[in-house]
Amino acid sequence: MSGGRAQRDIRVLHVSEPNDYGAARVVYNLARQMKGQGVESVVCTPSGPLAEWLHDIGIDTLELPFSRRSPPSYLRSIRALRRVIGQGEFTVVHAHSSFSGLLVRLGRTRRFPPVVFQPHAWSFLALHGVPRFLAVALERVLARRADMFIFVSDEELRLARDFHIRCSPMAVVPNGIDFTLDGGRRVAPDPPTNVVIGCVGRLARQKGIDVLLRAVSSDHWPSCSSVEIIGDGRERATLKSLAENLGVADRVTFLGSDDDARARLKTWDLFVFPSRYEAGAALALLEAANEGLPIVTTDVAGARKLLGGDSARIVPVEDHRALASAVANAVSRWPETVEAGLRDRARAMAMFPLEGQMDQMRQVYASVTGQSRRGAKPDRARTVRRSRPHP
Repeated sequence: MSGGRAQRDIRVLHVSEPNDYGAARVVYNLARQMKGQGVESVVCTPSGPLAEWLHDIGIDTLELPFSRRSPPSYLRSIRALRRVIGQGEFTVVHAHSSFSGLLVRLGRTRRFPPVVFQPHAWSFLALHGVPRFLAVALERVLARRADMFIFVSDEELRLARDFHIRCSPMAVVPNGIDFTLDGGRRVAPDPPTNVVIGCVGRLARQKGIDVLLRAVSSDHWPSCSSVEIIGDGRERATLKSLAENLGVADRVTFLGSDDDARARLKTWDLFVFPSRYEAGAALALLEAANEGLPIVTTDVAGARKLLGGDSARIVPVEDHRALASAVANAVSRWPETVEAGLRDRARAMAMFPLEGQMDQMRQVYASVTGQSRRGAKPDRARTVRRSRPHP
């Protein structure tokens, strides 16, 4: 089958339990960018921001009756997926995130088309002890109920292999953004009198906002600074209380999730990313890099690739003292910090273009569809990698 014929035949059902933030934005980008390019997308997701975004660009959505806090909704969602897939004549089912992967793979029947599973960060990374052991065991069992795994970084792929979670084949498709959108603003070469430091992320333990607050309370943190945080989540009240207890509430502003992050990036002087773990280069990091905004980040997946291994701006996870020292160092060496931000943008444009992500994903869909028709053997592991993009 030719590449053009394969692309015209592709009809993807995206299943996305996350309806906001990173994974949801990846789904939105896939549906929007592939529209009219040989891949038709339908998205099954709970009501929320993702469904609204997709409605605005004319992408069909179906409601997924799922809530993490309601175990009965798990069975309802599995039944709904079986009904939708049985009636939809889809070429591929693409499950985004651990819960979506759980629902699709548990509910899979012989009537399902090939299933692609993209974890967007393994759920067991947030667990410890027995819960982590059980979550890993479940992923090992369910691995063979997917036809392909998609990872956003080599680190995420290695993690799967380290935990003996095997699927054949596996693809590495890094996240990408549109670098033509309002990027490359000029950062002042001289240090500002008051450094405005920004952070974007869900108010959840994974994103390490508590680590950032503790860093702000450190003696090493630059006194001539203020912090703005965009995002919302279940830990909002807890984090605001922590800011009060640490005595930094007057220096930290929680802006919520409705604030225009792209506009805020243009007003910030430095971007701090205190996350505990990521699947790969987070969209927030890429968007900060697109603005040429200097970055200080924890040593999560994708950070070293984006920052070129700049150890002065990459600190150990959960080390608030190291984070505070790195921010202070970045401010004290401001001209060098500004130059580093511009280098980050050049690397990001070369390594993480949105069009590269879309091209690679189309290849994945065509590949898994072709393998299904040929009856590929499940034991044979193969990793598909993106070729080096042209600058």
